[in-house]
Amino acid sequence: MLQFCQMKNLPVVVFRFLIIFIVVDLCLTLAWTTGAALDHGLDAVRLVLLVVLVSAMPASITAAIFICFFLVNRLFASRLAGYAVLVVLSAAATAGAGLLVRFVCADCGSDVSAMPALYRPLAQWFVRVSAAPWADFSIGLGTFATMNAACWSLTRLSRNRPLLGAFVAPSAALAALYLFSIYLSGPADAVFRLVGLDLSRTMTTAALAACTALGLVLFDALFAMKPTGAPRHG
Repeated sequence: MLQFCQMKNLPVVVFRFLIIFIVVDLCLTLAWTTGAALDHGLDAVRLVLLVVLVSAMPASITAAIFICFFLVNRLFASRLAGYAVLVVLSAAATAGAGLLVRFVCADCGSDVSAMPALYRPLAQWFVRVSAAPWADFSIGLGTFATMNAACWSLTRLSRNRPLLGAFVAPSAALAALYLFSIYLSGPADAVFRLVGLDLSRTMTTAALAACTALGLVLFDALFAMKPTGAPRHG
C-alpha cells in the first residue's frame, strides 16, 4: 500500500525529468554548435546542428536522471520503488531518444567532431546502436539506462552529511559518462578475449555496464543510507 501511494509521485518525477532533459540538451547543443561555429565558421552550424542535438541526448539523459535522484530521495522511502521509477524513466528516455535517431534522424550521420573529444566515443556509439538490430538496440541502450539509474546510491552516502551527495553527484555524472566511454574502447574488449569470449563491441560494453550497475546496487544495499521519503500516510 505504501509503495502504491509513493507511485502517485511518479508524474512529478517524470515532469521534472523532461524539463531538465530538454534544457540540458538545448544548452549542450548551443555550446557545442557555438564551438563549431568559432572553429569552422557559421556554415558549420547548419551542418552539425542536428548531429549535435541528437548526439547530446545521452549526456542530457544522464544529467537529468542525476538531478532527479534528489527529488526521488525526497518523495520515496523505499529503495525498490525508487529504483523502479528511475530505471523505467531512464530506459524510456534512452529508448525514446534511440527511436528518434532510428526513424527520424537516420540520415543525420555520425560525424561527431563538434563534440568534446572525450565524449565522441559515446556519441558515436549512441548513433550506431540506435540503428543496430533490435536485440543490440535493446541490450545496448537498456544497460546504459540501467547503469545511469544505479548511480542513485551515490547521492545517499551519509546520513550525517546529507549535502555530501550534492557535491558528489556532478562528478559522478561525468565519471559515469567517461567510464562508459572506456567500456567502448579496445582494451575493454581485450578483457573478454582473455577469457575466450569473442563478443561484439555492443555486447562487451553492455556486459561491463551491467556489472557496474550491479556493483552500484550492492553498494547501495551495503553502505548507502535509505531514502528519506515523504511522510507515510495510510
